[in-house]
Amino acid sequence: MPGGFFVGTSEFRGYLIEFFQNSKDSPMSADRVPVHGVQPRDGVQPRDGVQPRDGVQPRDGVQSADGRQHLAGVRLVLFDAVGTLIDPSPSVSEAYCRILMQHTELPVDASLVRTVIAEALADRSSAADMSTSEQDESEFWYGLIRRLCRRPEVVDICFHALFDHFREPANWHCFPDVRPVLDELHRRSISVAIGSNFDRRLHAVCDGLDSLAPVDLRFISSEIGWRKPAPEFFQAVIETTGIPSAEILMVGDDLTNDVEGALAAGCRAAWINRRGTSRRGHTTDLESSRQHGLTSLLQILE
Repeated sequence: MPGGFFVGTSEFRGYLIEFFQNSKDSPMSADRVPVHGVQPRDGVQPRDGVQPRDGVQPRDGVQSADGRQHLAGVRLVLFDAVGTLIDPSPSVSEAYCRILMQHTELPVDASLVRTVIAEALADRSSAADMSTSEQDESEFWYGLIRRLCRRPEVVDICFHALFDHFREPANWHCFPDVRPVLDELHRRSISVAIGSNFDRRLHAVCDGLDSLAPVDLRFISSEIGWRKPAPEFFQAVIETTGIPSAEILMVGDDLTNDVEGALAAGCRAAWINRRGTSRRGHTTDLESSRQHGLTSLLQILE
């Protein structure tokens, strides 16, 4: 990973979360123009917990007497949303297939849907221009649906149906380990926030999921104006919270957007591998190990 080094791994029979730490302690340069558009949850302001705990200063990973690696001095855990805290139910491909078939009355290849969406998202993560807006996000999804819809006359109908579908909290669920981990982080006076490549629909989704009630702040790319892994996204987090980058831990399931982006901005990072995909692209059997998930964080954070 550029700019960082491996800190530790907590592995449970193929289900793992890997921790990374940037080699530079300094935050992003202070001469950047502040990025606006970050919305606290229901008007909630950053909690007192964003202050240093008992004078703890950020330092490198520390090895305890039991031989485990620990990350000290983390004051904010910034969680990715989709794939880390929440997941669509039904899945994205299932929802696309159902709605496209409903309005086109034509069969839809689920594997094609998955491929087109994955490739489009990967292309966005490697684009030269990472700026975004509500309009940009809407146009991206409209273009993707236009590629998949085989009847041009119903593209608009399919777009609005799918766009509204993913706005509804009923079509999302939180992973079962989310609320206990968020509650425990608060008990330890560690602030929690969401940092997501999404649009304003995410507010409606989060408002409707009780497990996300402990989240203090939401950083949404369309409102900030930049998508992860752009450094400007993470700079917005640093400026809004007043927390140095070295004291922020980004947790996400995307190695490019979440891990590499955070490390490049001077933050620490943790890769949550819910689907059992290795960094070499192989997969492992998760059937007996899904329950571990985010709880690994609690073993690493002091």
